[in-house]
Amino acid sequence: MHSPDGVYVGRVEGVHGLAGLVVVRGFLFPGNALFPSGTVLLTADRRPLPVVSCRPYRRGLMLLGLNGVSDREEALRLRDQSLYIDEADCADGGLPIPLYAMVGMEVRGADGSKAVVTSLEYNTSNPLLLVKGDGGEFALPVRLVLHEGRVDWRRSLVEIDLPEGLEEVWHGRA
Repeated sequence: MHSPDGVYVGRVEGVHGLAGLVVVRGFLFPGNALFPSGTVLLTADRRPLPVVSCRPYRRGLMLLGLNGVSDREEALRLRDQSLYIDEADCADGGLPIPLYAMVGMEVRGADGSKAVVTSLEYNTSNPLLLVKGDGGEFALPVRLVLHEGRVDWRRSLVEIDLPEGLEEVWHGRA
């Protein structure tokens, strides 16, 4: 999901302990991805929250230490907050990929054909972007997008040169 605040990457679900740790549900690829130390997360009001520490917590959750959040009260004020990263940081390649942000993006083939990412299908080995174009709906493997394509976060665009078999599916000829 894109917003004026950046790319949505997670949500603060709760707090852990007395030292200001927050429990975050991330919407990233891969599903077990963690934010590297130094990543600057943003709240909806653009408050910067630099990540000091990040480790797996429970299934689908991570435990984050954030610079400037040093006690339970401060952490409680973040509960239910959406977290974003600047779109420019997505393009750097140093952060996990916010797959959720790809829904609604235009997909453009090398031949100029166009489609739209309508939803995601998560699995552990290779999530799929469900894409709808003139030839119908098909699944586009995320790894293919990463290795053969280019994601332009600013223009909300995925450009890709599809392999022959998948190109046939795109155009409804398979």
